[in-house]
Amino acid sequence: RPRLGGRTFTLELPERKSLGLRADKVDLGASYIHNCNESNEVYNIALEEKPCVSVGAGNRWADTECARWFDEKTGEEMPVLSNAKVHLMHWKIGARMTRIAKELGAAKAPTTPISEVFEQAKQSLYGRNKRKLTKEEDRMLTTIMTRMWGYVSNMDNTASELVRHLPQDDVDLNQFIGSKFYNMQYSMSLDVRVQKTNRPKVGPLDPKDGPGDRL
Repeated sequence: RPRLGGRTFTLELPERKSLGLRADKVDLGASYIHNCNESNEVYNIALEEKPCVSVGAGNRWADTECARWFDEKTGEEMPVLSNAKVHLMHWKIGARMTRIAKELGAAKAPTTPISEVFEQAKQSLYGRNKRKLTKEEDRMLTTIMTRMWGYVSNMDNTASELVRHLPQDDVDLNQFIGSKFYNMQYSMSLDVRVQKTNRPKVGPLDPKDGPGDRL
């Protein structure tokens, strides 16, 4: 970028009388206050300024589970059941990716792109469960995985060494997680969270809200 500094940046827009626009300032980039506690200077400044905020989705970094998803071709909202299916598959694939990365070991993991491990884990679980996602759901999955692992660097340029050191769980081996019954049960609880997220409580920053990410 043609300037010094990180994501927090204020752009000063000049007055444009011909368009009837007054001079104004627009904040670009950062939209969250992370790590909301007294060790964070940005949070301390916000406590003094008391901007209007709302607790981040799921009380964490823009939780994709709590988002409303739309079909990019039709514009129609995706059902919550699809949201549940995709996120459960995402958990299982994440666990399988960790397993594969650990098997690669210290010698191969640093040179194996995380995108390759993702595809291997996905195909492994698709074949084992015999339950593939629809094309729209598969796009959701790719978006979620890219957002998780590729938000700083392209997944093709990120080594699976990043995954190798994560704690290993057995969610990818659990056949009940991802079953039709489990998906339905999970989608019901997820629907409540999605509805809550889309009706956020907005008001001045209050330390009584507790830790979390805020808009």
